[in-house]
Order: sequence, then structure tokens, then C-alpha cells
Amino acid sequence: MHGGALLSLADTAVVMAIKSLLPPKTHFGTISVEAEFLCPVKKGIVTAKAKVLGRKDRILTGQATVFNEEGRAVLEFQSTFKIARDSEIRDITFSEP
Repeated sequence: MHGGALLSLADTAVVMAIKSLLPPKTHFGTISVEAEFLCPVKKGIVTAKAKVLGRKDRILTGQATVFNEEGRAVLEFQSTFKIARDSEIRDITFSEP
């Protein structure tokens, strides 16, 4: 499996962990990532488990591990995110339904 796909899965897993802690419609973005590929994935289904490690002001850090279908860790991933100051970003706003 392409390493970029594994990184994207890990990043998305951390994002979902962060979203579970922040108010709805909070904007934030990835500002740094660090990853270690532990072994190749040649076939099968991969899964990710993620958690938020901490928060200081507008900065959040998270960690994810991606596993192959045998449950073996194939990627260790850490990332840092920054919460936007405003809910409006580049002329994009959310309207209530």
C-alpha cells in the first residue's frame, strides 16, 4: 500500500479524535507531522487508532497507529494542529440549516 495513503489515514484518524473534543464547526489544520513506517502493507485492510495527546492554547498534538489486518502496527504517527482564530476562513462561512 502506498505510504501516502497510510499517512492520510493516520492524519484523518487524529482529526476525528480532535473533532470529538472541540465545539462543532471549529476550524483547525495540520501544521506538522512525523511518521515512522514499521513494515510494508502488501494486501488487506488497514485500520487506525488515534488519540489527542494534549492541548496548549490553540495548539493540539495527536498520535495514531495504523494496523494491518493481522493487528500488527505498520505506522506510528504524530501530528500537531492549530485551531483557527475565527470560524470564517477565506470567505467560507457556515450557515445554519
